[in-house]
Amino acid sequence: QKAFWEVVYSFKMADTGIRRFNEVLELVGRKNGKSTDLASDGNFDLFLGSGGEDIVCASNDDKQASLIFNEVKGLSKRFEKIPRRFHNNLSIVKNNKNDSEVFKMSARTRDKDGRQISKAFLDEIHNARDNELYMSIWQSMSIAEEPLLMMLTTEGFITGGLLDKELKEVGAILNGEIEEDSYLA
Repeated sequence: QKAFWEVVYSFKMADTGIRRFNEVLELVGRKNGKSTDLASDGNFDLFLGSGGEDIVCASNDDKQASLIFNEVKGLSKRFEKIPRRFHNNLSIVKNNKNDSEVFKMSARTRDKDGRQISKAFLDEIHNARDNELYMSIWQSMSIAEEPLLMMLTTEGFITGGLLDKELKEVGAILNGEIEEDSYLA
């Protein structure tokens, strides 16, 4: 895990100094702590980030989107016993000091557009039949200076879905058919 996070955040573009990777696909077996691992990254930005960041925990259904969100929420509650810095409710965790917030979104969320997301955790993409949620998140990240879309999944059983599309793209990148420096798989 340490090596993974070092690769995600340590590589910068030489000409701009901006983080190299803005799209990450993490494919890990079941019950290996994927949600907790990503929640720790979300908490880092919530606690110590530059401020004003909107971080989304997303998945195909509300229950799955809540997994990472609830981990973030639980860590923020353990961090501070008296809620002065954080505001928690069913749909948002907000740091009142730096104005960063974590919220959840699912494929069933009605208004997916109109947000200014800087980081997204898109969980269980192996269950996504289409890329509607993925595209909504990317469009919401269009003005972020260093956006980061982290897709997290295990292998699935849906053929032709989002995971298959992403794996095909990764294969093309690895085979040199597509030149893409900002995608980490």
